[in-house]
Amino acid sequence: MNSENTPAWVLRRAIELSDEDGGGDGHSQEPVTMEIVEQVAAELGVKPGAVAKAMAEFRAGVPEVKPKASVADRVFGPSKVSATNRTELDGDAATDLLRVALGKRHGLRSRVTPDGHVVAVRRRGMIPAVVRGVKEVSGRGGLGGVKEVRGVAVTSETGETSLCLVADVSDRRASAVVVGSVVAVGGAAVSGVLVIVVPAAAVGLPVALGAGWVTSRAIHWLTLKRVTEEVEIAAGEIAQGNAPKRLGP
Repeated sequence: MNSENTPAWVLRRAIELSDEDGGGDGHSQEPVTMEIVEQVAAELGVKPGAVAKAMAEFRAGVPEVKPKASVADRVFGPSKVSATNRTELDGDAATDLLRVALGKRHGLRSRVTPDGHVVAVRRRGMIPAVVRGVKEVSGRGGLGGVKEVRGVAVTSETGETSLCLVADVSDRRASAVVVGSVVAVGGAAVSGVLVIVVPAAAVGLPVALGAGWVTSRAIHWLTLKRVTEEVEIAAGEIAQGNAPKRLGP
């Protein structure tokens, strides 16, 4: 283990063990608040702003904070993309601006949960779908076609606020896998017919499967690239406190 990471690992493991045995001494365990985390972090030489940023990413569900990537993530690519920015706004102001921006600028149905998360989902129905299609073709789609966007603003005890956005593109990945599967099945079918006549054509089966996988990865990579850019732009605009304007007509 890297000696530089030892304090962080020991602290994380100690918290896990404490949770497992209920505190260990029979007394009620004090909940770990943001203030306590910052105090411990300060003892380790960690800046409060970094703690706020890490907390925002954790609460928003940034993929990197998960202990282990799923099989689908490793094979076809991640199902979520994220962006984190520091802002001069306080947590409440950043949360409200995020809710308005995702609704007005990106055309999502947004709300604030009781725990302060902003959750925005794609609008359903024929008319919203047509509008999204027109905007995406014109390059002004924003995050309107994303399945779900989650945002969290966390303010440290020193007043530093970090804003994190996480976009869920799992449905887009599923669509890419379907297209790749069609390519693979089509290629395998052709190889299956040819192998009857030419046994050597059997080598075409793994080639067909590989082509399907490459197709799925390529399509999903393009989606990730576009959505990542949109998430970074959205997080940057909100962090700067820019008033949201509707994209497109």
